[in-house]
Amino acid sequence: MSSAGKALPDPYVGRPVRQPSRLQPHAWMAQTDRVLHSAVHVTEDPRKGRQLTATRALEPGDIVLRELPSLSWPVDRVEQLVHSFLSSVPADQLSILNMVSPSVSADLEIIPDRAWRSTVTTARLQRAVDRHALACTLAEEYAGPRVLELINKLLLIGDTNSQAFESCVALFPLAAMANHSCSPNTGHSTRQGGEMRYYAQRAIAAGEEVTISYLGGLWEKSTRERRSMLLLEKCFFCSCARCRGPDTCRGLRCIEAG
Repeated sequence: MSSAGKALPDPYVGRPVRQPSRLQPHAWMAQTDRVLHSAVHVTEDPRKGRQLTATRALEPGDIVLRELPSLSWPVDRVEQLVHSFLSSVPADQLSILNMVSPSVSADLEIIPDRAWRSTVTTARLQRAVDRHALACTLAEEYAGPRVLELINKLLLIGDTNSQAFESCVALFPLAAMANHSCSPNTGHSTRQGGEMRYYAQRAIAAGEEVTISYLGGLWEKSTRERRSMLLLEKCFFCSCARCRGPDTCRGLRCIEAG
């Protein structure tokens, strides 16, 4: 059934405000019916913002987090992202709208090389233009104030935070608060019927930040390659310990070349 002319509620009520170091369990932080297991809580870092921190000591292989998706849609049916969002309960909608949605200009000033900065800027702008064009098409089905703004925000949140499983993609608001590291202490999988699982890859101390990798083929890419991908796809300049150190990828001997 067509949803043309359907009025959308204004989603921009109760925008997130500055939080204390130990964040309170608001609905957008932990959906108790979707979080099946958790050994983390959300904390605030003055430099990085929200992050996941281990509540207890974890050994390699321990489950860190199990979460069901708050929203999922077929990978080739992005319009279902909007429909699914509108069908969600308010608590899920709020948790989704509070997921990271970076600006086009995020961290561009940190890029040390002018040509590199120009390349990233051009690529980001093109993605933003393409996303806006898609949002304009999707917005034709709805009526109401700020419809286009809402759909643009949902598409950006989907681009930045979604995880793939089988033929679908999904949003996991709590899991998405884990920061990236190019040498992460935690691995993740969405192969269990869409359930997100975080598991310790090494010993993690109580109170230590839980980090994952946003990239595939992590040990095959140079620092410049990793940073370029993250700048384009996640809109931040990686300053993890591995990126600040020597480029170990350049020190590996090529197997094919012998």
